Amino acid sequence: MLFYKQLDMKKNYFTLLLSFLILAKLSFSQQTVMIGPTIYGGIGYGAMIQIPTGGTTVSPIMNLNGGANGSFSYAKPVKAPNGKFYSTVSTGGASSLGGIIEINSDLSSYTLKVSFTGTVNGANPYGELFLAGNGKFYGTTKNGGANNFGTIFSYVPGGTSVVKEHDFNGTGDGSGPMGGFIEQGGKLYGTASAGATFSMGYIYEFNYVTSTLNPIHTLQPTSGSSARSSFVIAQNGDMYTTCRTDGANGFGTIFRIASGGGSISIPHNFVGGTSGGANPEGPLTPYSANIMYGMTPDGGANGFGCIYEFNTST
Repeated sequence: MLFYKQLDMKKNYFTLLLSFLILAKLSFSQQTVMIGPTIYGGIGYGAMIQIPTGGTTVSPIMNLNGGANGSFSYAKPVKAPNGKFYSTVSTGGASSLGGIIEINSDLSSYTLKVSFTGTVNGANPYGELFLAGNGKFYGTTKNGGANNFGTIFSYVPGGTSVVKEHDFNGTGDGSGPMGGFIEQGGKLYGTASAGATFSMGYIYEFNYVTSTLNPIHTLQPTSGSSARSSFVIAQNGDMYTTCRTDGANGFGTIFRIASGGGSISIPHNFVGGTSGGANPEGPLTPYSANIMYGMTPDGGANGFGCIYEFNTST
């Protein structure tokens, strides 16, 4: 069912576009095809699918096999300079704690390259990998590490191991990171979904040259909490992500950091109900100079979520 409604949210223009049921994250493999994961389906452990750009037909690429081969990917595949794609699986692998998979450039098959083991290198990655300026992938695990509050790791494309770069401690820097990264000014920006002062999560920057993490903001009821998604960068350099809960209405927020890691603001509070989405999950997706799109699993005309349009300039 289509549900169109325009809302003037004072500083930012927010349009509720479509009530829907399915949430997906996609990555361009070629100019004409998008690829992405499904959490369910296949032979029971999720799958990778492809959709032609502008098309309406979903075709399976491969099934995740479960067990030692990994299962349940929440992260879009990212193309490396070697032409192959890399993603994470949240469970399965040698220790059943998830891993990193490599997908052939022709999308015909995949190989589990790394198994997470818990204390040594983390456990249960949910976010996508990010290819930083130094040629390495960086990512997070929700659990594991020295304190079992998650880790930041680096990975060289094609390798068979990761380097643990940071252990989250649950208080000073949060816990349970579920998103990936973006890079600005030689630093990575990320989120922790829980922990810190109010047990609501944390926004941070990570210097991959020195492997140091610096705080930006402790999430709290007014700013929104439980940030599970990666930041995206708008054309003007500002960075945006979503918080799943709290905010002015209790249904989550859009969170902004000014270019260069400057001031923070909350440009939108979700309103819930049929007039707006609730509890956003997944990253915002830039579409044009000022327009981004996102999805919520709740709210909307049917209560099953919505796709929304967000204008960063008004």
